Amino acid sequence: MQLSPLTSQGINFCRTVLCMQIVFFHMATTAPIAQEELADGTIYGQLIRFITMLNNLAVPMFYAISGYLFALSYQATWQNYAKQIKKKTVRLVQPILIWTTLFIALYYIAQSSSSTAHLFSGANKLIAAYDWTDVLDAYIGIKSGFPFAGQYWFLRNLFVMCLIFPVIAWFFKRTRFPGFILLCIGCFALRFINQFIADTIFFFSLGAYLAADNSMIRFVSNKTKIIATLFILFTVIAFIGYTAPSLGWLYQCTFYIFILTGFVTIGKGVTYILSKGYGNKILLLSSGSYFIFLIHLQLLMLLKRVAYKGLHVNSAIEVLILFFIIPTIVIILSYLLYFALKKYAPGLLNVITGKNGIFSASSNKNKKL
Repeated sequence: MQLSPLTSQGINFCRTVLCMQIVFFHMATTAPIAQEELADGTIYGQLIRFITMLNNLAVPMFYAISGYLFALSYQATWQNYAKQIKKKTVRLVQPILIWTTLFIALYYIAQSSSSTAHLFSGANKLIAAYDWTDVLDAYIGIKSGFPFAGQYWFLRNLFVMCLIFPVIAWFFKRTRFPGFILLCIGCFALRFINQFIADTIFFFSLGAYLAADNSMIRFVSNKTKIIATLFILFTVIAFIGYTAPSLGWLYQCTFYIFILTGFVTIGKGVTYILSKGYGNKILLLSSGSYFIFLIHLQLLMLLKRVAYKGLHVNSAIEVLILFFIIPTIVIILSYLLYFALKKYAPGLLNVITGKNGIFSASSNKNKKL
C-alpha cells in the first residue's frame, strides 16, 4: 500500500518534532544533577515537569508510526518476512552495535583521563571495571532494562516487535476489533508491572491495527474537536497524577487516554499545517531525525554535566533556562554534524544510521574501485 503524499509528509514532520521532544524529555529525566533540585516546588519546576509530561507523547507515537509502516509493507509469506527482518536488522541492530562500541570506547578514554574523569563520578560502573557480562549487557540491556546508550532500548524493543509481527498480524486477523479491545485491557494491566514492555506492545500493535483496519482513523478524524477537548481534560488530570507522588496511580490509569487523544490532536494539527503549505523547514530536517536520536543522549549528558559543573547555578530560573538551552544546543550541534557527514562522508553516514549494511556498503565500494 502506497502512502499519500500528505500522509508521508505528515509522518516525516512528526518524526522530526518527536525526535526533538525526546531530546527535551531526556534533559529532565536522565543524569540527575543536584542543582536541578533548586527548581523543585517552584513554578519553574512545575513548567519543566509539564513540558516533560507532554514529551511523553513522543516514544509511543514513534512506536505507533513504526507499527503502521511495518504492517503496510508486510506480507504473510516467508520471503517477505525474511526481507523485512533483514532490513530491520540493518536499520536497527547495526546502529546499536556501531554506536554502542564507539560510546564505550569514548567513555573509557574520558574516564581514564585525569582532565575529564571528574565528569564521570556518578554511581555507574566504570568501563575499566566491566567484565564480559557487563560488555554484553551494554549492547542488549537485560540487567537493568537499558543498554549502555540508554535510548537504544527503543530500538531493541522495536526490533523484537518486528520479529514477532506474524503473531500480531495473525491475532488481529482472527479477532479484529474485539482483539484490539483485549490488547488495550491486557497492556493496561501489564503497565502496572512493566510499563516499557506494555507500551511497546500496545503502541506498536496499535499502529499495526490501524494499517489493517483504517475505519478507526476515519472515525476519529470526524470527531477531532471532541477528542482535542478530551486531550486538554486528560492532560490536566494526568499532570495531577504526574506531579503528586501519592496520586501516581491517576497518571497510570489515564496515560493511554492522554496519549491516544494526543495522537489525534497532533495528527490533526500536523495535517492542517501541511495542508496550508507550512512546515517545509521542518520537513527539510526530517532526514536527520534518526541520526539525532542515535547520538543525542550522550552529547546531552556531557553538556549537562559540563554546564552544571562549570556554571554557578543557584536559582530555579537558571535551571529553567538551562532546560531550554542545553537541548537546543544538542539539537543544533547534532544537525550540524549530520549535514557535515551528509556532504563529506555520505557513505559513512548511511552505514552508521543503518541505511546501508556494512557489508553491502563495502561491496558497493569495491565495485566502484
